Amino acid sequence: SSRGTPRGLKALEILSFLSARRVPFLFKDDHPAMQQNTTPFREKEGQGLIARMEELLPVSVVKEVLSVISNIEKNGWLSMNADSVDGLPSLHINLVSGGRPKFEDGYSSDESNLGFRESVKQLQQLVQPYLYNTLLESVRTQMNSTTVQISDVFIRRYGETDLEGVTRYGISAHYDVTSAVTSVIALDDVASEGTSGLYTIAASDKALPLVGT
Repeated sequence: SSRGTPRGLKALEILSFLSARRVPFLFKDDHPAMQQNTTPFREKEGQGLIARMEELLPVSVVKEVLSVISNIEKNGWLSMNADSVDGLPSLHINLVSGGRPKFEDGYSSDESNLGFRESVKQLQQLVQPYLYNTLLESVRTQMNSTTVQISDVFIRRYGETDLEGVTRYGISAHYDVTSAVTSVIALDDVASEGTSGLYTIAASDKALPLVGT
C-alpha cells in the first residue's frame, strides 16, 4: 500500500485536480436509444460504453431489499473492513464473490452467523432474476459477447449509520481495473437531488473518462 507515502500523497493530489473537473453525466435527449429501456452512450468508437437501464429492480423488490439491509445494519453485520479505495470502513455486504454466491456451500456448524447467512440468502433470491436474466443479458447484447459473466455483487451502505459512529457519504473516484463491466444500481433516489450520483471527468482523447459515484 502507498497510503501515507509521497507516492500516495501525490496520487491524492492528482485525484483532487481530476475531481475538480467532474461534471454531471447527462444522457442526450436526442439519442436514438433514449426511447428504449436501455440507453447506451459512447463518445467514440473503441472507447468505453456507458448505458442506463431504468427500473432494473421493481419498487416492491427494492423495498424488500431495504428491509433486509436495515436488519443487517441493526445487527452490525455490515463489513467494517478497510475499503481498497479510501481505507475507510467499507460498510458493504457481499452477495457474489468470484462468480460464486456467498454461502452457496450451505451452512456451517457456527450457529452465531445463521441469521446473517439467512439475510444474505434472502437478498440473493430477491435480486438474482433481475441481475442474471435482465442485466446480464443486456450487457452481453451491448458487448456482443456470450461469455461475459457476473463476478462480484455487493451492496454498500451510504449516509448516517449506527455503526460505531461511522459515516460514509461517498467513495473517491477510481478505476475498476479488474472489471470489464461495472453496474451501479441505486436503491434510493437521493442522488436525484443534490450533488451525489454518477459523474464523469472530462478526459483527453488518449485517456479513459473517470467515472465515480
